[in-house]
Amino acid sequence: MTTLHDLTPNFRTIRLLLAREKGHPEGDREEGYDVLAPLTDEGRLDAEEWKSHQASCRVRRFRAGEGDLIGRLRRKPGGQWFFD
Repeated sequence: MTTLHDLTPNFRTIRLLLAREKGHPEGDREEGYDVLAPLTDEGRLDAEEWKSHQASCRVRRFRAGEGDLIGRLRRKPGGQWFFD
């Protein structure tokens, strides 16, 4: 089983919060995603490192009043990233 100590220093926790929109004019700090993924030196998702550690690239969706949902960071054949 892979632990955080087995991951390279390129792995980061990225927090995405709900931005301002019509239903949330100030955004919402209690709704969003936490992503554990490797980044390049330029701060982009590192596709090569992701290939070697796919099972460790986790996503957590959080919303106030709801239980968390846990998933994974995936990549389509054309290179588009998505949460599964």
